[in-house]
Amino acid sequence: GEPETGLLFLEDVLASDADDASQEQERLSLLVELGRCYFELGTASADDFAERKFRMAVSLGGSDREAAEGALWLGRLLFRQGLYEACVATLRADVAADRWNRHPDVLADIHLLIGHAAVKLGQMERAVRAAQTALNLIRSIEKARENPGTSGLGRQFKDPYSPERQIEWSALRGVLASDS
Repeated sequence: GEPETGLLFLEDVLASDADDASQEQERLSLLVELGRCYFELGTASADDFAERKFRMAVSLGGSDREAAEGALWLGRLLFRQGLYEACVATLRADVAADRWNRHPDVLADIHLLIGHAAVKLGQMERAVRAAQTALNLIRSIEKARENPGTSGLGRQFKDPYSPERQIEWSALRGVLASDS
């Protein structure tokens, strides 16, 4: 089908750039995008490909934004598969290593996902801590946006009140409220 043809093309592009060190950032972005495409297909075999691409981006990316996004998508994949403990463990290991402090918007999303997985595991205290950490990160983004001259970072972050994040917050608040 059409999606599979597109994925094969992206795989070819990724393989053709494998020797060009100057395009490493583009390769990382392509790995994450390729993983997202497989993720969207939603089949078991596509999920296997997605997991490999996300793990590769995380391992190659160091502290790059693409590595953080690869970890976030890997967590989303594990969550969708019902592997909540693996989701939390994977994300917490990378967060604990302080790899992505320069990307608080992605970290906020990671902490929201940790909170959702913790709720599924019945770990309400962990869920509350994760949600609070995400909220603190979002507040730091707001401050950076209010004073862009002080850090120059405020403009590069995703909108902390994006529709996707609002849906995640609403879902987490609803679950936490029903369990109290």
